[in-house]
Amino acid sequence: MNQLSAVLLQAVLGLVLLLPLLLTLPTPHVSRLTPHVLCAAPADLTTTPAWSVTSNVTGTLLGWDVATAGDVNGDGYADVIAGAPRYSNGETEEGVAFLYLGGPDGPADTPAWMGENNQPYSWFGSSVAAAGDVNGDGYGDIIIGAPRYDITGTLALTDTGQAFVYYGGPAGIVTGTLWTAHTDQSLARFGTAVATAGDVNGDGYSDVIITANGYDAEETNEGAAFVYRGGPGGLDATPAWTVHPTGQAFANFGRSASSAGDVNGDGYSDVIIGAPWYDTGTTDEDRDRGAAYVYRGGLAGLSNAPAWTVTGDRREAEFGISVSTAGDVNNDGYSDVIVGAYKYTQDSEHPWREGAAFVYHGGSGGLETSPAWEERGGQESAKFGLAVATAGDMNGDGYTNVAASAYNYNTTYTNTGRVLVYDGGAGGLVGSYTWSAEGDQEGAGLGYAVSTAGDVNGDNYSDLIAGAPTYNDGQMDEGAAFLYLGAGDAGNLLAHPRQLRSIVPAPIAPLGFSDSINRVHLQTTIWPTQTISAKLQWQVAPFDVSFTAPAAISGTALTWTSVPTTGTVLSQTVDGLARDTLYRWRARVLYESGGQSRWLYLPWNGPNEADFRTPNLLEAIQNFYVEPGHSATAIRMLLNPAYVTQTFTLTFISSPGYTFTLALPSGGLTTTLAALESSPVTITAQTHPTTSLGTQFTTTITITSDLSGQDTVYHVTTVADLTFLPLVLRNF
Repeated sequence: MNQLSAVLLQAVLGLVLLLPLLLTLPTPHVSRLTPHVLCAAPADLTTTPAWSVTSNVTGTLLGWDVATAGDVNGDGYADVIAGAPRYSNGETEEGVAFLYLGGPDGPADTPAWMGENNQPYSWFGSSVAAAGDVNGDGYGDIIIGAPRYDITGTLALTDTGQAFVYYGGPAGIVTGTLWTAHTDQSLARFGTAVATAGDVNGDGYSDVIITANGYDAEETNEGAAFVYRGGPGGLDATPAWTVHPTGQAFANFGRSASSAGDVNGDGYSDVIIGAPWYDTGTTDEDRDRGAAYVYRGGLAGLSNAPAWTVTGDRREAEFGISVSTAGDVNNDGYSDVIVGAYKYTQDSEHPWREGAAFVYHGGSGGLETSPAWEERGGQESAKFGLAVATAGDMNGDGYTNVAASAYNYNTTYTNTGRVLVYDGGAGGLVGSYTWSAEGDQEGAGLGYAVSTAGDVNGDNYSDLIAGAPTYNDGQMDEGAAFLYLGAGDAGNLLAHPRQLRSIVPAPIAPLGFSDSINRVHLQTTIWPTQTISAKLQWQVAPFDVSFTAPAAISGTALTWTSVPTTGTVLSQTVDGLARDTLYRWRARVLYESGGQSRWLYLPWNGPNEADFRTPNLLEAIQNFYVEPGHSATAIRMLLNPAYVTQTFTLTFISSPGYTFTLALPSGGLTTTLAALESSPVTITAQTHPTTSLGTQFTTTITITSDLSGQDTVYHVTTVADLTFLPLVLRNF
């Protein structure tokens, strides 16, 4: 790591107070509509928020940032998080973040968790995001930035900034367990942007990206971005990757950052970072045109040099003020990206600073350099493009939608703000917006932040959340967040698809790994409007293979299940998967009366984007036959340490009427070996003629976990001295 890279510290828990919601605090005010029933075909979106929350405290700016939190408690419903960076709770403008759990009726009325950091003016909650599953336990984690956080003590730094990661668990956020990081520079504003980076090195653990847009690298306030890798123990304490590519003072690199998805289809997540104050030249016309950079993932992590760089083509457009994965808007299997330029002005200088957003398609060679789609605000100073995001598949047509906002948009009021959604299609985004929502009061600023909410009510349609930090609901600038449900009121089937581990029934977070090399458990809970008879049909395929290709695994349940209106889980364990492979899947419900539901996908991803990975573990069971009077030796060669604790079983079976003895390195039937042991693991079985009917001997061997960073296990299994079976040789 180069000498200008940030120095990260594992926080002492005493530095941050992780609080549940205190009864003495003003209660955020929540409003909701009766939730809709999900449709079985593409449908329109709701134009009125189904859920909203205000802080009930003056000047807190709730909704400054909003995001999906992933699924922090593993119940299959997406949760949402909203930041209020000027919230004072014992410390002036320390900031807080509120987490609301999803459920069948959408987000809860009261926050399940409230985080803060007990430092005045630190602006905790200025940036909030899902972190993915950084420790591989199947539960979503969250990340929060406090870019004005000061480091006190011996290393006294002002506005260095700090980022906080909180781990999810069966009950939600795990109290007292967190990870923090900061830089070694005053005014760096570390935590300006925080996001999941996806899985940049393909190890099955989510990684995170954190930026510091005031970081001094080669130039003053150039800005920098840092990626920290996940693992069994959570995030590493130091960054695995640091970049500051602009070489330009005050470029504002890192003002925005996001996972880019997988833009070239190689199975590794990529990241995108914006630098909206980047100058493309030295003249006044070149000032603040802005730039966006994409770095590709790989086995060793992210590339050091950007694989794609695009700059703005208008003066002071601030291209890159917002960046995001767009999902897969044309369903070609490659992720696309969206970039905002909120001060964009067309050549005619009118409308001035209307703003614009641009989408670039991915492909086998990466992103195209020319936008496949662009849209402008169409109103003076609307500042369209301040926030852009993937919206998931909100209408159930199988294509990812995108959202973009114009927070200064005027309706009958001034600066009410506006959020728009654009539909994907076979050729990419389709024409102009298909849905919009406007603020209902002057100065509300709806759309200052916008994000997919995931699927908060389990209907298999993505939902949308938007922030309005200057919204008033009895208190000046208390702020608000508004949630809009996908699909609208058009259908008669609620469906709740999930992916689970097959051995221990724990959830698999998006891009997480299963606990078996060759199987995964799929399920969907359905709630029909009347009792029906139904069964599940499924398709699982490597992420770059068609669902109808020979390599795909398809099946249908053998029997029909009676499903009452109270709901029933339809599930299936799918076998035959390959080790260390990225998979995607879909399922649908067949009706005995005829017909079927639409295909159901994880709402987080497009139908052709990866959902989970199988691990590279030792095979669970292998059986070996031993000739009477002969011996057989099974050898397991571990060439690299195991990255997670693994258990495998060897069963020796003799011919009927014969028994045998079994010899292990430790002399017993069960043994535990250190992961770093490099010598072969040898088990010998010797049969003896006897009248006994004993025919089987089984041994279990456990390889203990090693956290050194090696994540691949290779083994060779050889069974020798068998005259009636061929030599068994496997090399993985």
